[in-house]
Amino acid sequence: SNNLIINNSNNGIYFSSSSNNHLSSNIIKNNNVNGMYLSGSNNRLLNNTLSNSMWGIYSSPSSNSNISSNIFINNSRYGIYRSAGNYNILWNNNFTNNNVSAFETSNSKNNSWNLSNIGNYWSDFINNSGYPNNYTIPGPGNGIDWHPLNVQEVQNPVIYVHGYCGEPEDNT
Repeated sequence: SNNLIINNSNNGIYFSSSSNNHLSSNIIKNNNVNGMYLSGSNNRLLNNTLSNSMWGIYSSPSSNSNISSNIFINNSRYGIYRSAGNYNILWNNNFTNNNVSAFETSNSKNNSWNLSNIGNYWSDFINNSGYPNNYTIPGPGNGIDWHPLNVQEVQNPVIYVHGYCGEPEDNT
């Protein structure tokens, strides 16, 4: 937790067949290939910022993991690319200005892109085939965010300002 992982020639973080990990509150940016490569099960990724890499997260295979409250921003290929894996929950994430926000291959099915009525924020939502009702995850997988968020609806937002990632201050 609370690491700054930058400027690696390949992956910022590499989990291969790794399970039961909790990764939170990290800034992972400017890595030449993947911000994170994720393979394994029962992992929890919470409150991380993944930016300015080719892929924010490349996931293959990964199952039964919880990916929530993360920021995927300015990744040149994909915010998250799911090559294989099932029964993951991806919710309350912010996908902003990625070439492609998210992608699922035919080997990546039965993932939940929202938890109850909390989905994800997609900066490209207006251009998505599911607009205005849902966000259809591109690719031959079957992913749909049934409750995409507007910026104003993001739950417990994390602010990204000039490389800093943190909670907004309570000015009451």
